[in-house]
Amino acid sequence: MAEDLPANARPFGSTTDVPSWAIDFGNGFYIEILNDNTQGVYYRACSPGGAICRYSDDFWRAKTYLYHMMLPMADPKFHAPSNN
Repeated sequence: MAEDLPANARPFGSTTDVPSWAIDFGNGFYIEILNDNTQGVYYRACSPGGAICRYSDDFWRAKTYLYHMMLPMADPKFHAPSNN
């Protein structure tokens, strides 16, 4: 858990690495478990480099957010140039 880290903490000198305290879901996607004095424990699901993050107080919902962010990356048409 990252209780001592601010909510906007990222690894020093990196914008693409998965933070060492996060749960790595592969391909740069991860979930951080954070603790705030007023809100308590909450979860941040992020795309590679923390470019897009969604917050939740429920781990299952954070995983759902993460899997929805991963779906376009899994579709080969998402990256393939159009031949039409």
